[in-house]
Amino acid sequence: MMIRSFRTCLPHVLLLCLCLILRQAQAQTNPPPAGMSQAQYDELVKSVGQSVLQTLAEKGLVAKSPAAPAPANPSDTDAETLLARKVVTAFGEIPGVLAGYPAIGSDLARLPDRLDLTAAGGRGTWSYLGLLALAAGAGLLAEGAVRRLTGATRDGLARQFSAAGGAWRVAVAAILDGLSLLALWAVIHLGLGILFAQSPGAVEASLQTQLAAVVLKSLVAWRAYVLLFRIYLRPAQPALRIAPVGDMSAHRLFRLFDLAAIVAIVTQAWSVLLATPAALDAADLTNSVVLPGILICVVLQARREIAGWSPG
Repeated sequence: MMIRSFRTCLPHVLLLCLCLILRQAQAQTNPPPAGMSQAQYDELVKSVGQSVLQTLAEKGLVAKSPAAPAPANPSDTDAETLLARKVVTAFGEIPGVLAGYPAIGSDLARLPDRLDLTAAGGRGTWSYLGLLALAAGAGLLAEGAVRRLTGATRDGLARQFSAAGGAWRVAVAAILDGLSLLALWAVIHLGLGILFAQSPGAVEASLQTQLAAVVLKSLVAWRAYVLLFRIYLRPAQPALRIAPVGDMSAHRLFRLFDLAAIVAIVTQAWSVLLATPAALDAADLTNSVVLPGILICVVLQARREIAGWSPG
């Protein structure tokens, strides 16, 4: 019943959050539209706020509060009016933000030319992308090699833990897993320092340097999240598993959490590919919708397994 109620009221919450994300809290009061007095504007936004809050209260998201007495000073703007004014302002800016989506396509179409630094004596686009793929592949190969080298030791720890227990064996297995991440980190930072270092005397880093840093550091961040999920869920080594779930649930949760980590990292990183303010605003809007939506889907998909982790 609680999940069903949550799904019913979720669109209202997402709508309100989306509106508030599009505009930060403003310190100054917005002027009313042309042809409307300040009192009429205040009454409009107050009615909108009351409607939104009433809807949320009916859905059980906020507590219903008794009618408050009129403020002593009519010129004071209450919190409800301020909230509603921000919602109205955000709605007014949505068309302008949506108009920035064609700019995303334009920026991405110009990306090969922006990455081409041959005119300045640097690398061309394809040679740069080849080196970037080489650095990422070398890091992943180093991670996989260390995992393979330590695999027999981890399997032995799993067998010993099944027979004799000992939490220290779980900790040692986690440390061995961490060595693979350390190898990835070392190769990636070595590649950044050698292949994609900023040119001496440059006032600011080129797009090649910025993109390489974002891509390679995002790769390390993704593998770090995967490492945490693996240590806790152990989809391939149930003997060392910390989470109280079965094999099928462990594999399913591992894939779900991996997806959530990838989406979270990509939404934070892909804006480096954009240049125009309109495209960046549209990207922020996309991130504000996609990331919460994916995370909510992951939580709903994993709620049964996660609920079973808590006693009672």
